Formats: sequence, C-alpha cells, structure tokens
Amino acid sequence: MANVDKIFIDSGLSIPDKTLSHVGIMGMHWGRRKSEGSTSEDHTTSRAIQKKSVMSMTNKELKSYNERIQLETTYKSLNPTKLQKGAKLVKGIISNADTLIKIYGMANTPVGLGIRKKMGLKVPVPKVDVSKAAAECKAIFDKAIAKSKNVGGAGI
Repeated sequence: MANVDKIFIDSGLSIPDKTLSHVGIMGMHWGRRKSEGSTSEDHTTSRAIQKKSVMSMTNKELKSYNERIQLETTYKSLNPTKLQKGAKLVKGIISNADTLIKIYGMANTPVGLGIRKKMGLKVPVPKVDVSKAAAECKAIFDKAIAKSKNVGGAGI
C-alpha cells in the first residue's frame, strides 16, 4: 500500500479515500434506471384500490379494479414474452419428438413389422430404448425450463 501512496504523491495526485461507500439508491438493481411517470393514472388508481379490503370498497372502485385486472390479464395472454414464445416452441418440439419416438417404437412391434412387410419395406429399423429416449427428451426440456427461470423470465 505504501508504494501506491508514493506513486500518487510523486505524480502530484491526492491519495484517494480508502473506504468503500455505496453511491446508489438502496434496493435498486444494477444497471436499471428509475423511470419517472411511467405508470398510467388507471394503474395507479387500481393499485391504490387494491390496498383496501373488499368490504371497504365502493361498487365503483371494485368495478374499476376488476376491469383493470381483466384488461391486464387479457393483454398478457395476447402478448406473450420472448420466454413464453420460446417455451411454446420447445414444448412443440418435445411433443413432436415424443410422437416420433412412439411411432419408432411401434415399428418394431409385431403389428409394425406386419405393416412394413405388407408395404414391402425391407429396411430394418434399428432397436432403440424408447423409454430412455423419452427420458432424455424430458431431461432436455426440464433443463431448458430451469435455465429460462434463472435468466429472469417470468416462468412458463
């Protein structure tokens, strides 16, 4: 430490304070700015009404709060996040893979062998453990879901 102090003194700079201090707003996340005026009047009103008990709300307040919540829910369902779109895609892929695994498993049953024989297919279908393949697909899907939750998504 003495060498660092000497470098500062030799260069004509003042020695910096050796304490660690917090210069942000407590509770704020790193790299996020506090937006001002970003909430609408309806949103602010509905959140104020939400703090009341149902018994103390007027009919008008209850109606406006219910309408706001219904509108927010409808908006969220009509405008999925990127995470929700990706999860839907992954579910579709896993579903298709599961169907293919079942078809593949059926091809090696006596019925499947009979169908292949009637169709004149002579290409043998290699044996695969269908339950193991299905378990691997499920593990991949579960891993993708867990990873998406760690990224900060809202979940699926």
